[in-house]
Amino acid sequence: MRSWSKRLYVFLGSCLLLGCAAGGGSAGHQATGAKLSAASCSAQIESQRQQCEQKCPTATGNEHFSVQHKIAMENAACKDSCAEASEQQGMSCKATR
Repeated sequence: MRSWSKRLYVFLGSCLLLGCAAGGGSAGHQATGAKLSAASCSAQIESQRQQCEQKCPTATGNEHFSVQHKIAMENAACKDSCAEASEQQGMSCKATR
């Protein structure tokens, strides 16, 4: 989980730096604004995905093996649905560009 968040922050930082370097006239500021809004949209979606995944069921280790397996399968399905929802929201970020 932490590696994804680190990558996200590195990506956002890169976008900010590239946006600042690309600045110039008003066209440069509009492009920078579009990059920042797309990056903030992506960051918000990533945050929502992580919050969704935190709500997924997890085994504590005290359960019977068969119950742990069932919970693991539910966890995987839950995370898949979180990722799918994130992808759909990501499409809306691309549409607003």
